[in-house]
Amino acid sequence: MKLIAYVPGKRFPSISVTGRACALNCAHCNRHYLEGMIPAENPQRLIEVLERISGEGAEGFLLSGGARDDGSVPIEPFAHLIRKVKIYSDLKVNVHVGLMRDSTLQALKIMHPDMVSLDVVGSDETVQEVYHLDRKADDYLNALNELDAEGIPHSPHITIGLHYGKIKGEFRAIDAVKTSKAKKMVINALIPTRGTEMEGVSPPSLDDIKKVMKESDGFHGERVIGCMRPRAGDYWEMERYAIELGFTGIVLPTEKTKKWAEKEGYEWEVRERCCVL
Repeated sequence: MKLIAYVPGKRFPSISVTGRACALNCAHCNRHYLEGMIPAENPQRLIEVLERISGEGAEGFLLSGGARDDGSVPIEPFAHLIRKVKIYSDLKVNVHVGLMRDSTLQALKIMHPDMVSLDVVGSDETVQEVYHLDRKADDYLNALNELDAEGIPHSPHITIGLHYGKIKGEFRAIDAVKTSKAKKMVINALIPTRGTEMEGVSPPSLDDIKKVMKESDGFHGERVIGCMRPRAGDYWEMERYAIELGFTGIVLPTEKTKKWAEKEGYEWEVRERCCVL
């Protein structure tokens, strides 16, 4: 039996098309996660970044960034460049989008990325109180239908406890993904992050995490545990439970999980890339 340990690192860096900028002030992020990305705010800068990472042996990259005030990520100016990357290089491309405009979908159709990663939220309150957007959960769920209709490969991400550590809409989000044509389902869990509105909240309990993960049973594609999740203390049990449920991979599994899995007869394959690929 084989499990995949995803280790993105330098062979699969994350690139932000907005640098450190984001028009939103999401309660769980507050631009914190943009700080670890390589800034490339225009196509020329992205060319320079891609030339550098290719020379350093990269297998591919995540194209992401901060959001506009409507929740969308401004990937449109990079569409034709990414298409050339896919035609003339072997780099794998994972594009992370937020809420999609019509122009976002058209850009993806030009790009032909290997995968599209999108966050799926099942609660109107979470959209409005965490993302601070005057939108509804249906706007996120409809993105699944749009990608399905165009035949664009996608791997939805669901964050357990995104609503200040509470379960609110996760079951609805998972059920929507199960009826989509998604290639993979990525499960994360809230990390209360310093410098955000959620700095002082408690992460979702292990019991709640397991209940939501169990709901993913019956999904037609692969299931993986993503990079955004608590790891301290007993939270390694999220990883163990995922393996018991039949998840095929984990991003940066803990040593405790690796040793447990090996004792259970599993072998680990290391892939230096995003978990959606």
